[in-house]
Amino acid sequence: LGLALDHPELAITVDRNGGIDTGIHLAGAESQVALSIAQARIEDGTVRVTDAGAGRIYAVDGLAGDLTVGAIGGPFGFSGRGRLAGQDFSLRINASALDPHGTTQVTAFAQPQSKAYTVNLQGALATAGVPHLTGELDYRQAPLANNPNGIIGALTFSTRLDMTPEKGLLSSFVLVPDENRGATRLAGSATIERSGNVVATA
Repeated sequence: LGLALDHPELAITVDRNGGIDTGIHLAGAESQVALSIAQARIEDGTVRVTDAGAGRIYAVDGLAGDLTVGAIGGPFGFSGRGRLAGQDFSLRINASALDPHGTTQVTAFAQPQSKAYTVNLQGALATAGVPHLTGELDYRQAPLANNPNGIIGALTFSTRLDMTPEKGLLSSFVLVPDENRGATRLAGSATIERSGNVVATA
């Protein structure tokens, strides 16, 4: 089945206790309901996240690309582009079928149109109850031309992730300002609170 979705919108609400409501209830691995979309073309879509506890709204708009759905409980895939805070990004997101415990394996990639940096994420997302993501994140930033500090290699940042809507732990992170000078690095851990506060230990 092929579909064309024009101006679709997904509204996500994070309540004060960290629970998430999307209005969509995914079937688990035991579901007998069959649905398969080989390819759906999305044009000018929007994903809006309302954080009731922090009083903030985040939006990714201008979404355009190809969506695939293997079944009601996944796998899912999206490849295309979107706009965040006025900046255009290339996006790729894939999620495996939910296992009997409601957990899916996810991978995500984002890169701004300027190609100044890339972000890659992979891990396990538990969807039963309060969502919980554990995995790894890699960030790579291209060096500036004629860098005044003599940096000629990319800046890299890699870390383990343990995140819920309430708090995120970046454990065992490694920051390398110039990958051509790998001996110079900063290692540590950090906690990102829902309020936006960051507590780091190097």
